[in-house]
Amino acid sequence: AADGEKPIEDIQVGDKVLSKDEKTGKREYKKVTRLFKREVDKIYTVHVGKEKIETTAEHPFWVKGKGWVPAKGLQEGDLLEDENGKALPVEKISIKNEKTTVYNFEVEDYHTYYVSDTGIWVHNMCDLTDQVTRKQMFNQAKNDAGIPTSSSPIKQGWINVYGGGERARVYQFEGTDRHIIEHRNDKFGRGLHFHVGVPKDPNVGLFTDGTRYYNLGKIEGSGIQGHYPENKRGFRE
Repeated sequence: AADGEKPIEDIQVGDKVLSKDEKTGKREYKKVTRLFKREVDKIYTVHVGKEKIETTAEHPFWVKGKGWVPAKGLQEGDLLEDENGKALPVEKISIKNEKTTVYNFEVEDYHTYYVSDTGIWVHNMCDLTDQVTRKQMFNQAKNDAGIPTSSSPIKQGWINVYGGGERARVYQFEGTDRHIIEHRNDKFGRGLHFHVGVPKDPNVGLFTDGTRYYNLGKIEGSGIQGHYPENKRGFRE
């Protein structure tokens, strides 16, 4: 915090914490806008040098060359970033099955902050109890696309939609060229979410690695969202 280091449970709304804009690299103190507290049954401990960082499974860490990765997806050797921009390797990850009270907070604008004495860069991904469910968002995406919410996909599969990066699951429905795209490993830390899209090349479709699609939410006049959930906090399973 701007007034000195504090345990996360002592952070209050209005406190300022050091934050970083992942797009520009700019660092500055930003206000805490919301606080979260909940119970979890499993704690991940990330070992970095002499530091032991206790966190929840879904809390995102910035990994060099990968972007935002949840704690449960970290691997030994992954390079985390400290407040000076130095890359520090993950030496070990341990898991403890024990009911524990955990705390988190939301940071204005950049939505990132630094944890531990070493200052490891993490995302402020909001508390899961504040999230909508996958079923709710899948149905909303179908509804906006003009697909009956009772409809089941006639075809689905995993593809690489960006030609070398993030993989996504695509769902095709009968009687429409509108597909539902599900992102489960978003490199920008936006959590699990859906898009509605149509193939850029109707002759190829969306079931070939490297294919591209038009996100209907970004097309003027489409009248639908581009992101489900729209607040970009992701949905829960």
